[in-house]
Amino acid sequence: MARVINMSPVDEPVLTWGIRFSVEYETAEGPQIVVLPPQRISELRIGEAFLHEKLIPIPAP
Repeated sequence: MARVINMSPVDEPVLTWGIRFSVEYETAEGPQIVVLPPQRISELRIGEAFLHEKLIPIPAP
């Protein structure tokens, strides 16, 4: 499981593919960063986890 520390957009919005997000998270092994598309952010409920300090499965693209 992972705790989301921070998330921020890494791309300028383009109508054909959208924005990717850099997600910084922490596991027992230490902090990690992954870049994910909006669909994956939604599937893992990363926004909700970030706001409410909930644990999520370790994010993978």
